[in-house]
Amino acid sequence: MKNIIIASGLLFSSLCLAASPVKITSFRYVDSQNTHSPVTELCGELVTPTGKSELIKVTADPGTSNPGTYHVSTGKDGKFCSLLATYTGNAAAELE
Repeated sequence: MKNIIIASGLLFSSLCLAASPVKITSFRYVDSQNTHSPVTELCGELVTPTGKSELIKVTADPGTSNPGTYHVSTGKDGKFCSLLATYTGNAAAELE
């Protein structure tokens, strides 16, 4: 019984540490001349596309007291782009 519990714990830990299924391919300010504009374009793709539209959760300014959450759908090819506002210049994306 102990072995089953330990094996289950190890499997769960390895799943949590697995690489993210979402890869950010570009992240840039839309108006690079205006340093006060928080508008950025974030593009990415699924590491392994499923052939159908998937929902991606994008978090702007993660780890701050006021993060922004955006949801965007991928195309059938697994790619997506979204405009978002960020005040720290950081964002994260994950499969929803």
